[in-house]
Amino acid sequence: MHLIIKETHYDNIENSYDIADFHTDDMIATEKLQGYLLINQDKDVTYSIVKYESPFLFKVNNTDDKFREVSALGE
Repeated sequence: MHLIIKETHYDNIENSYDIADFHTDDMIATEKLQGYLLINQDKDVTYSIVKYESPFLFKVNNTDDKFREVSALGE
């Protein structure tokens, strides 16, 4: 999963970070990021992209006694 992060810069306090958008496909996420960069007119706002992988993996026992790994996000 790719997260598009919106960073707002402030003078007197810490910057804030928000998830502006996300997508599982890296090409689509990159295109979305380019769109955010294109329409952004606020000089105090920047956008970036990060790849997020869930740190949690669970093993699920199927009915046929075989195990498969599932992330905490259900993927």
